[in-house]
Amino acid sequence: MLASIDEDKIVSYKNENSETACYAYKPSIENLYKYADIVLIGSFDCNIKSFADGIEIYTETKFNTVQVLKNETDIDVSKNVVFNRRGGIMTLDKYMADNDTIRSDEFIDIPEDERDEYYVIHSYGPNNKLDFSSSDKNKKYILFLNLNNGRLGLNSSYYGIREINSNNQVYDYDTDTFIDCD
Repeated sequence: MLASIDEDKIVSYKNENSETACYAYKPSIENLYKYADIVLIGSFDCNIKSFADGIEIYTETKFNTVQVLKNETDIDVSKNVVFNRRGGIMTLDKYMADNDTIRSDEFIDIPEDERDEYYVIHSYGPNNKLDFSSSDKNKKYILFLNLNNGRLGLNSSYYGIREINSNNQVYDYDTDTFIDCD
């Protein structure tokens, strides 16, 4: 999606990377598994919608389940799972409508009737590695999810979703390589 947007129409871009992320525990595979409510292997199906929660943008995403490794909730994830993840793209008019925390003088240089032509972008992880498209539907990922206030979300932001390669190795964001794990 990001590749199709004219750079002149981007009014805000927030990039998240592992060097600036801070978590209560090291987001190793072992810790992610230990602290997740649900762990499963799945494949990307679709992005349902992006929405603002405060100044952050989230995307509601659907994955098809390949295998459930852990489920400590009452949610049936045997066929698919829908969860919220950080990152997304919204038109400026929708971002402002969803967001009561924006200062009233913000974006005044863009006429109201043109705000649907401009975008606010929050990246899908480092280098937008999680900006899924239809070409990603054959890839497998391991998801570490938590249930908070009735909504599923990724454990430890983008660390909670990792690609699995053909050798069954899991992608590690900090080393930018695939690693073996049990």
